[in-house]
Amino acid sequence: MLPGGLLAYSPTTVAWASKLAFFNRPVWNGSGRLVQPDALLHELWAMILDDTVDGAEVRISMSGWDLPADQVATEIVMTSLRGAVARGCDVKVIAPTLWTNPDPADPDNRPMWFNLVEGSALHWELEELLGDNIRYWRSGNAITRNINHTKFILTPQAQGESIQADWVIATGSCNLRRRDLDRTNELVLFGGRPGLYMAFESYWEALWAVCGGYSPSFYSEIHEEPALNTRLFFLPFSKENPPPLDPGAQADPVLDLLGSIVPGPEASVRVAMATWTNNGRGREVLAKLMELRQQGCDVRVIGHHETQVFEREEWQNCPLDPLAGDDAPKVGKCETSQDVWRTMHGTIPWAKSQTHTKFVLVEGPVRRGGVVANHRIVLGGTMNFSTPIWYEDKGMTEIVLEFLDDPYMWDQYRECWHWLCRQSWETWGAPDGPLA
Repeated sequence: MLPGGLLAYSPTTVAWASKLAFFNRPVWNGSGRLVQPDALLHELWAMILDDTVDGAEVRISMSGWDLPADQVATEIVMTSLRGAVARGCDVKVIAPTLWTNPDPADPDNRPMWFNLVEGSALHWELEELLGDNIRYWRSGNAITRNINHTKFILTPQAQGESIQADWVIATGSCNLRRRDLDRTNELVLFGGRPGLYMAFESYWEALWAVCGGYSPSFYSEIHEEPALNTRLFFLPFSKENPPPLDPGAQADPVLDLLGSIVPGPEASVRVAMATWTNNGRGREVLAKLMELRQQGCDVRVIGHHETQVFEREEWQNCPLDPLAGDDAPKVGKCETSQDVWRTMHGTIPWAKSQTHTKFVLVEGPVRRGGVVANHRIVLGGTMNFSTPIWYEDKGMTEIVLEFLDDPYMWDQYRECWHWLCRQSWETWGAPDGPLA
């Protein structure tokens, strides 16, 4: 038994009390190149679809989705999606933006990770399968002027061989792309919490509405689930209608958490982050981490840099040496920018990894509600450090998860942190330091 009464996961059984966390673990070598992908999280998506009760609703929102033409008929999630529709399930999908007439040879006119190629085999299969029950993302709407960055699936009842639970929710950093088999992601599963389910469903309904050209009344929310010591942030927020906050709290969940730490050697901070540039909000987060480190906190960071390039983005290329100038040879792909590596180097221990996760672990004295006490806090979800939280600043749709003093979640994320450190291919300053 895991803490909180949860039964351990096996390939054939998931029993529910409240929540579970999973991480896929693709293997990369010491040169920053892929050895073996890991489809665990896509298998879990398929498991939810397979075990949804016949005729029940299924609601999906997906930021990135791609498949080679020769895999559309056999890929595990598509197979399970077809099965759910065949069993009479009411499946509705918010899909990525359609991209028309991409030209792979033209860097200014080709599909990005948040696009679904119009006319592709995947596009036509989804159209034929779902008909009016699929809508494609529209930027510049009443919720966000940017992309939809959420990745979640909802069903009110699952009673199958693998999952037996009501109000099933799965969310995290994992898209339905081939690349998400190659990089470490998280998937958090909730069950048995109708209030939490309704919060997700309301958010999904708002996203669905704007995809249809409507302006929903629902905008953004911070949802409290006290029985789980869990908070969820449904973003972006609006400066004209900000969410209610405790006195002294910040709307930004990351900056609020970092700002609540009581500086000193008793406090530890661990960061695993994919996309992070040293400007805007990313600069604010980096400055706060540097400040905490200089004040004696144990701060360590895992960022993204691969030497093997699967999809080329010029702005995501950087040298191997964090102190190299802009004219140095670029190697691979780094979603964590060279300026972030350069700024951290010599102050914050760091590791270069393939990670696509976006989480922060804080342990030690934290001020919450005006009271200082020792806590263990996990912050995870879909939100990169570079993304604004405000609608007015072109913040994306995002879901951020916060777990307070949850032994199970702490252990799951802490173990992922240590595994990422062991898998990293270049480090400075011993980033794999101890966490209790």
